[in-house]
Parts: sequence; C-alpha cells; structure tokens
Amino acid sequence: MPKLYRNLRETLRAIEQIIRNDLAGIEIYDAVEKLSELQSDTSEALYQELVAEKKGAVTGFIPCVLRGMSKTNFGQAYEKAIALLESDSTDLICASIIGLGSLDYHENSRNEYLQNTLEHYQKLKRRRKAQVTASLIKSYGRLVRN
Repeated sequence: MPKLYRNLRETLRAIEQIIRNDLAGIEIYDAVEKLSELQSDTSEALYQELVAEKKGAVTGFIPCVLRGMSKTNFGQAYEKAIALLESDSTDLICASIIGLGSLDYHENSRNEYLQNTLEHYQKLKRRRKAQVTASLIKSYGRLVRN
C-alpha cells in the first residue's frame, strides 16, 4: 500500500510540472481535495507523503489535502496545519499558511480556530521571509473574502 501513495506523490509531482501556469490546473487541485474528503485513509497517507517531501512545488497540494480532510474532521486537519507551522521547511510553512487560510471558519464553533490562526499569523509576520510574507498576504486575502 505505501508504494501506491509514493506513486501518487510522484504522479502529483509530474502533474504539477504540466499544470504550472495553467488555469485548468485548478481542476487537479479540486480533485485532490475531493479525494481527501472522501477517502480518509488515502488523505492521511497522501498528507504524510507530501509532508515528507519537505520542499518543492508538490507541497502546494498540501492545502488541498487539508481542505478535504477538514470537511470530515475539521479539528484534525486544523491541528495538522498548525503543526506544520513549526517545520524547518519554508515550503511546508507556506503550505500550512495557505491551508489555514482556505479552511471554512464560518461555523460559530470555529471562531476560536480562526482567532488562533490569526495569532499564529502575527507571529509569522515577524520572521520577515519573503516567501512566508507572500503566503500570509494570500491567506489573509482568502480569509477576508470568505
């Protein structure tokens, strides 16, 4: 079974190269999100494989996996995203920021999650890394729109 997930990670890496700068690529990200929503075992294994990658464009699929997971277990997906903020990989931190910014905080029971996210963002602003700052800006924009 683990080989299947490594193959899926490799497939996503190849797909990412193909869809880079292609607006049709949104459909691939949506498919990964839907897969993660419907198949919790697959989403967990895929998440672990993508996190193990640590850097590179394939980590851009992590927010999709987190969003999909959050539709069936918001707390678990949220905790995974928060844990990634402690990573030593800037790509994983950025994936986490984007993931946190794309979660659905609309339910009243999720207000504390949103406040916690904003507190983490404040701490991250102090890092002064261009890639992190760009992810924060994108994420703040998503939170404002939603």
